[in-house]
Amino acid sequence: MYSKEQIMARIAHLQSISPSGASSLFNGLLTALSNYFTRDEEFERLLRKTFLRIISDFFSRTIVVEHAELLPPLRTDFPHGYENVTDIFGGEVFKAIMEIDDAVFVAAFRSETQSNGNSGVTVVWTNPYITAWIAGLSSSPDTEKAELEAIGEFCIDCNEERALHYDFLELGRIQQVWTKNKENLAKKMYLERGYDWVISNFSLNVFEPYYLPELKAGDDNG
Repeated sequence: MYSKEQIMARIAHLQSISPSGASSLFNGLLTALSNYFTRDEEFERLLRKTFLRIISDFFSRTIVVEHAELLPPLRTDFPHGYENVTDIFGGEVFKAIMEIDDAVFVAAFRSETQSNGNSGVTVVWTNPYITAWIAGLSSSPDTEKAELEAIGEFCIDCNEERALHYDFLELGRIQQVWTKNKENLAKKMYLERGYDWVISNFSLNVFEPYYLPELKAGDDNG
């Protein structure tokens, strides 16, 4: 998943090869990007809640009891973003910005002159790609919020259904649970499932263990 810094660097490159008069278009795009990465406390709380529910669902799925045949089957109709939450962020906009061919992008610019009354005329530049990206960045937060909520509700449904069976049935001894250490759990949840990307790029006040940077460095070094 591309970071905020990578997207900004790509936009700077695209602007450097564009007509000089098109700066207002890029200002609009950069404003849309800044607004996209600026989220409120409600979003922060939603992300934290979804993350906790994902962890709870993960542990629920690692438990094997003696009389597992008495339990309902685990749901596998995972919602979008369940396996990796970064899948729901940026939509196709980030991919389009990063992967568009330079020549194709520049060729899409169009200009027209508009009268300024006594001051003469102004050249106005347009580019359908920039227009589409601004629209996508503006509409994405609502879609992303709904998809985070769907992940959380999925986890609740799965856990509540099994919890009733744990409460009222004799299921015997627990045969298997997650046995790896906390560092491995942090790697799986924060890194492999993408929550660190969201916390870092949106500058959220969501807990991350002190040793996570070391785990990230280990991943980067292969």
